[in-house]
Amino acid sequence: MKKAWKFLKTGLKSNYDCSQWVVGEWRTVPKPEEECVGLCASKYIQDALRNVQGEILVEVEIGGHIIETDKYTCEKMRIVRAWNWTKECSVEMAIFSAESVIDLYEKKYPADKRPRYAINAAKNWLVNPSADNAAWAAWAEEAAARAEEAA
Repeated sequence: MKKAWKFLKTGLKSNYDCSQWVVGEWRTVPKPEEECVGLCASKYIQDALRNVQGEILVEVEIGGHIIETDKYTCEKMRIVRAWNWTKECSVEMAIFSAESVIDLYEKKYPADKRPRYAINAAKNWLVNPSADNAAWAAWAEEAAARAEEAA
């Protein structure tokens, strides 16, 4: 079985149709014939976060007929594990992503210190979520995306 990621709303409710998911219980739909028409999940957590906003991150197993592109559309899926996802989680992921490529970005754009400032502002926001720090922290995700594209 392949593993994948998706976000659900509070109470393990689907963003698509508000149906309730149950951890460990297989959900089956007709064999998908095209992308995004079936049960959908992302290959990577960061893609799941970008594709669908939700409060609960779930790791899923997928099976049956699977259409694989930059994500999965599948016939069978079940939740393996679930975590509450907070704004702090998003900021921590933005920091991690930005830090993982900042050296590459700074080699290409040595005079551009904005991504480094945004990373520091996001770290400050985690310690002190003030309005001033929030403005900078929100920018950290954008800076991380730019740095990732440059890499």
